[in-house]
Amino acid sequence: QGRHRRMVWREFARVLGEARVIVAVMPSRLPLVDPADPDLPPEVREIVDRYGGAENFAGLPNIMRAMANHPGAARILGEAGAVLYGSGTLTPAQRELAYLTASVVNSCHY
Repeated sequence: QGRHRRMVWREFARVLGEARVIVAVMPSRLPLVDPADPDLPPEVREIVDRYGGAENFAGLPNIMRAMANHPGAARILGEAGAVLYGSGTLTPAQRELAYLTASVVNSCHY
């Protein structure tokens, strides 16, 4: 059983290493939706309005402003955020610990 576990971890490390290479060659930034842009498509404007309009939307994390380029993905991200932050049995401190642990494990410095 221990040998199998080591093999699984080695495979995981190999895949993770490959993923890091792929991430390293990807573009570094996605365009952020400018909520004040008068030419926003109606479906993007709906996302901006759902979060309180241009002023509130501009203060959201960049991940949401980037995902708003694809309104379907932004809706899914918003729904996931509502579940993660709005319900469940974890305290805010426990959630933050989980996020930080995942960041450290995945070498994320954001």
